[in-house]
Amino acid sequence: MDPRLNDSTLTNTDAVDEISIGAGVALSRWFGHEARRVYAMFVESDEDRADRELIELIRRIEAKDQLITPRTLQQASRKFKTADAARQALQHLADAGYGTLDVSAPPSGGGRQSVVFTPVYTSTVYDRPTDAIENAATVDVDTVDTSETEGVR
Repeated sequence: MDPRLNDSTLTNTDAVDEISIGAGVALSRWFGHEARRVYAMFVESDEDRADRELIELIRRIEAKDQLITPRTLQQASRKFKTADAARQALQHLADAGYGTLDVSAPPSGGGRQSVVFTPVYTSTVYDRPTDAIENAATVDVDTVDTSETEGVR
């Protein structure tokens, strides 16, 4: 059976409709963004690559719904032999504008201060449009924006 026959939005299975064109445009924009992202990796410096790899590690930690602390970073990578080394790496990311490092005072009854890194993904590799119109041209596995949802350009 022809898969086009299962698409209830098609009025004519022998013609390309506006929704299909919109989906094709959105998909081509997504591929263009992915090409820029991949090419950005080719020209990144050693420091940019290290930052990107650390950001990727942080994303994997976040995917497990864990807070980004020096301890969780240390547990996630053998690269950080001590919690202090992990904290310095998080401080470097914060100084570079990739997030904020929030340090709370130790509890009144004693104990350690709390250190939590909150990422803001703005690297050249992960740069995503913030404007709603530009961001509408993204594609995920569940949906495709159409010209109706992304606005007229």
